[in-house]
Amino acid sequence: AETMVHIVEIYRLAGKQRPAKKGEATMHLGIALPYGDIGGDGPIVREYAELAEAEGYDGLTLADHVLGGNPANPASGRAGGHGLFHDPFVAFGFIAACTKKVELSTQVLILAQRQTVLVAKQAASLDVLSGGRCELALGAGGFWDAIEAYGGPRLEPGDALVALEEAIQII
Repeated sequence: AETMVHIVEIYRLAGKQRPAKKGEATMHLGIALPYGDIGGDGPIVREYAELAEAEGYDGLTLADHVLGGNPANPASGRAGGHGLFHDPFVAFGFIAACTKKVELSTQVLILAQRQTVLVAKQAASLDVLSGGRCELALGAGGFWDAIEAYGGPRLEPGDALVALEEAIQII
C-alpha cells in the first residue's frame, strides 16, 4: 500500500491542473493502470483505481493485448514482458464495481484482434453497468504476429483502415 501511494503521488504531481473558468473548455485527465509497476492482483488494482478517483482523475485507461506480451522479449515492455494484460472489459467491470465516477477507456483496442459484434456488446454492457462511463478507443491494426497466431489475417495498412471503418459502422 505504501508503494501504491508513492506511485499515485507521482502521477498526481505530473498531472496538476487548475480548475476551468466558467465557459472555458475543460481538459479531462486520465491515468493508465500501470500493471508493469504495480502488478495486476485484484486488491492492488482496486486500490489504484480508488486512489486515482480520490485524487480527482477523470478516467482510467487500459492497454489491450489479447495474447499479452512475450516474456522472452523484454523489448515488449515492462507489463508486456510479464505477459500481464487483463482483458479490458473484464478489468473495467471489476473497476466499475470499485469506483463511482471515473471514466473507463481502452487506450486503443485493436479491433482486428476481436470480433466486432462481441466488442459492441461488451462495450455496451460495460457502459450500462458502469452508469455510462465506458469510452471505447479503437485501432485499425498492429501486433500482426499475435493476430496471425490465432488465425486472423495480416492486413496492409489501407485494408486495415477500411476494415476498421466497416467495423465502426457495425458498432
